[in-house]
Amino acid sequence: MPMYKKIVSAAVISLLVAGCSCKSSVRVQPIQRKDKLLTCKELALEINEAEYFRRAAEVNKDSPVDIFLPLCYAHSQESAQRAVKSADERLEYLNHIYDLLGCARQRPPKPPAPPTVKD
Repeated sequence: MPMYKKIVSAAVISLLVAGCSCKSSVRVQPIQRKDKLLTCKELALEINEAEYFRRAAEVNKDSPVDIFLPLCYAHSQESAQRAVKSADERLEYLNHIYDLLGCARQRPPKPPAPPTVKD
């Protein structure tokens, strides 16, 4: 019997330790001081970054690893939902500034013409 108790104790401790290694999604600050000083190009880069963090949070939310770590499931889901919400708020704010600056009306510079090959 003592061997059985040791095995059960080791299993419980292993689950608790594994539960402490839960994944957390990165949350972005929806509004940052520098946002109003950004150029159109910098705004586009910030929008891309916010979209990247949103997609990463979605991946963490649907992670199959949580099946094996049931103690992490609630933490991972909540962390991912908060990260998605803050990324959505940031995207909304940045897109609003983007529209106010008229960045959508500005045309990107024309790419140079490809070189011609002479025979």
